[in-house]
Amino acid sequence: MEDSHEIVRSLRDAPPAHYVLKIESFSQLSEILSKKNVKRYESGEFEVGGYKWKLLLFPCGNEAEKGEAHISLYLAISEINSLPPRWDINANFTFFIYDQIRDKFLTVHDGRMRRFHALKTEWGFTQFLPLSVFNEISSGYLVDDCCSFGVEVFVNMGMGKVETLQILTEPKEKIFTWKIKGFTAKFVELYSDVFTRYHHQWKLLVYPKGDSRAKGEDLSLFLCLENCSSLQGRKLYAEFKLCVKNQLNDNHRVREAYNWFCASCTDWSWSDFMSLEHLRDSSKGFIENDTLIVEVNIRRVCVTKISL
Repeated sequence: MEDSHEIVRSLRDAPPAHYVLKIESFSQLSEILSKKNVKRYESGEFEVGGYKWKLLLFPCGNEAEKGEAHISLYLAISEINSLPPRWDINANFTFFIYDQIRDKFLTVHDGRMRRFHALKTEWGFTQFLPLSVFNEISSGYLVDDCCSFGVEVFVNMGMGKVETLQILTEPKEKIFTWKIKGFTAKFVELYSDVFTRYHHQWKLLVYPKGDSRAKGEDLSLFLCLENCSSLQGRKLYAEFKLCVKNQLNDNHRVREAYNWFCASCTDWSWSDFMSLEHLRDSSKGFIENDTLIVEVNIRRVCVTKISL
């Protein structure tokens, strides 16, 4: 993704003109990506020169391109399906990282005009910054686990945006409990009451006989985010546990998930949460007095916030 052309690093006072990615908890972002087995974080889109772009951040380095022990940072063209056939875009860009102690920006560039096209949609620096330098307190790049990256793209001047990754404050109560009475007589999908956690509204969805993928063999269980349209292009990450309670002992059926929610991804589900044969076995204790108890524990939520 980068070549051997000389990389120039310098300091300046002015912030990046086109996009800033603020991360309020770098360690939690790294942990989230690790749990999802994802190497990079993709920023929201921003427009410069009539084209849509995004940043690709590898917090632990792009190992596939020999970026071990470094932060890797790239600029990528977005929405390529909307571009005309044989599209070709030439752009020069400069990356930034904010020194919070000295109130200055380290700029990183190589002065070259890069050609973006169908076979080469991203350019950047695999060894953008050594992690040893980034993690050094005196460098000022990572302060109280917060950091800021940025970019200027010179195709044309455009309106800049700021994306902030916010870790939401934990609520006093994380667990929501849903008691479904008369469960064995239920055949169609069931929705819980809407409940609020981390300033967002959620609900549970159960298919007592399984959804179309379960083929009548498993209980299907969903966590749904209400009013996803209100995100308006933002993303919401949630870590949560879904549980069918064992009412005789502590042998509950629990499954854990880590998921990004957005307008096009409004729920997370297990079609095969647990087998109906196991669920209906009266000796197992999951259904007592014809009542099933389902719980969800939403343990952490973070959202992206886009502002001008």
